Amino acid sequence: MKKNLFVRLPLFGMTLLLSCSGDVEPTVASQYLRPDGTREEQRRQALRELYQFYSTSDKSKVYYEVLAKRNGRFILNYYPTGELLTYCTDPGSGWSGQVTNVSTAQLQRLASLKLLLDSLKGFVQKDSVLKHSQPFIQVRTNGSPSL
Repeated sequence: MKKNLFVRLPLFGMTLLLSCSGDVEPTVASQYLRPDGTREEQRRQALRELYQFYSTSDKSKVYYEVLAKRNGRFILNYYPTGELLTYCTDPGSGWSGQVTNVSTAQLQRLASLKLLLDSLKGFVQKDSVLKHSQPFIQVRTNGSPSL
């Protein structure tokens, strides 16, 4: 009996460790961007990366997001069913904002504009279609917008 326990315990531990290595939230498809380029370059291509990631996906998830660590440090999350785009420009400090009326066509338009992620809030204020979400709607993520 003891010998059987000594064999199973390490297998259980390895299984537990391997299960933690994947995405935490199964309803979210996440793409972690390589830490290439400057902070500005990564933030300028954030919307394009998200649109490309979503448009080439199999559409089996509820949320789609791109995350950058190191230089870029951001989370950009898209909820296509709810037409929500949620962004965090300083992980650990909470979500920075949320935009409604973001259809796939609107996401493509935003991606083509090559906006700096930091200027998204100002752009939405001037746009006739996109609106800031009030009240804020919680979304699922594999990132850490707040600790």
